[in-house]
Amino acid sequence: MNIRESISKFGFAFTLLGLSFNSLQRVYDYTLAGTVALFGLIILLERVSSNKIWLKITDGAKYLDVTNIAFGFGVINFSTKLLSNSFTWLGLFVLAAGMIFVCLGIGQLLGKSGSTLLKRNAIFAICIGFVTATAGIVWIIINRNTITFQNLDIPIVVIGYGIILLYFGWKRFKTKFTMVDYLEQLNRKERFFLIGLALGNPKFKLDESFLKKLNNEFHTDIKGRTFVAMDYHLNWIFAAAELAVGTPVHDNIYDNKDKVIDGTQTDVDLLIAYEDNGGFTNLVMLEAKGVTSYDNVQFRHKIDRFTKIFGENGNRFEKVKPYFGLISPKEPKNLDVDYCPSWLKVDGRIPWFEMDMSDRLVVFGCDRQGNSNEKREFWTVKLK
Repeated sequence: MNIRESISKFGFAFTLLGLSFNSLQRVYDYTLAGTVALFGLIILLERVSSNKIWLKITDGAKYLDVTNIAFGFGVINFSTKLLSNSFTWLGLFVLAAGMIFVCLGIGQLLGKSGSTLLKRNAIFAICIGFVTATAGIVWIIINRNTITFQNLDIPIVVIGYGIILLYFGWKRFKTKFTMVDYLEQLNRKERFFLIGLALGNPKFKLDESFLKKLNNEFHTDIKGRTFVAMDYHLNWIFAAAELAVGTPVHDNIYDNKDKVIDGTQTDVDLLIAYEDNGGFTNLVMLEAKGVTSYDNVQFRHKIDRFTKIFGENGNRFEKVKPYFGLISPKEPKNLDVDYCPSWLKVDGRIPWFEMDMSDRLVVFGCDRQGNSNEKREFWTVKLK
C-alpha cells in the first residue's frame, strides 16, 4: 500500500466522521462519499483482479489523482463540523488519532513481518496511541454535557472508525516487503550510489530505447516501479527472495543447509527487477563482456549458482521468474550455451544485446619495434 492509497483511506475515514454529524442532507457529502468509496472499490478490485484491461482502467482512475481530492475534501468536511461545534468534538478527533496508532501497530504485529525493528516500532505506536486515545476519552468525559449522543451516531462512528483502521493496519503489514523492496535494501555497492549521484540518476532509470530492447528480447513488460543495479551479488538475490517469501528458523535466522549463501562476491553485471500485475517478481540478469571474451569455466560456474539459487527447474520460489542475457560488442561464438537450463532461456536461446565499444585504445608493454613484450622496456597503444 503506497502513500496515495493510505491518504485515500484516511480521507475515507475522515469523510465517514464528517457524514455522521447530522449532515446527510447535503448533496456534496453524498458526492464525496461516492467518490471515495468508488476509489476504494477500484483499489480493492485491482488487488484481486488479474485482468489486464481492468488493470489499465484502474491505472487510469488513479492517474486522475482522486486520492488527494478525496483526502482534501474529507479533511475540510470533518474540520468544518469540528469548528462549528466549538471544539466539543475535539476529544473524538484526538481519540480517533490515537486509534490510528493503536490499530496500525496491532495490524503490524498481526502481519508477522519478521522484522524486530518493525515490531519495536509497532509496540511504540501502540503505546503512543493508547496515551493519545486516553487523552481523547478524558476530553470527551470533561465535555460530556455539551455532546449530544443523538441516535448513538458518535459511538457507532468511533467503533466503525476503529474497525476500518484495524483492517487497514493489518492489510498494510500482513503482506511483507516485496522481493523488490528487499533487493533495494540489500544493495550496498558504492559504485551504484556514486554513479547515480554523479549522473543525476540515483535510481538508475533505464533508457527508453534499451528498455524497449529488453522487453522485445525477454517478452517482458517492464514498467512502473523498477529496481536497477550493477554488480549485484547473487547472495543478495537469494537473500531477497528468502526474506520476501521464505520462513526463518526463528526471528531473522534462516537455514543455510544447501550453502546457497557461500560468502563469495559472484555477481551479475546488471540486474533489473520488477513486479508484474500477476504478482510475479521478474529478475532480468545481464552478464557483460567488453574487451575480454566469455569464458566457459566462468559461465558454467555462474549457471551453477543460478541453479542453486532458483532450483533445478527454476521454481524454488513460486512467484519469482529469472531471466538471463548476455551483452557484449560481438555475439559470443564458442560459449557452451547448452549448459544453460531452458528456464533461463527465451525461446530456447540466451538473449544477446550489442554493446558498442568501437574505437578503443589499448595500452601494452612492448619492445623497440612495438611488438608485445613481457619485459615492458617500452610501451605503446593501438586501436582495438
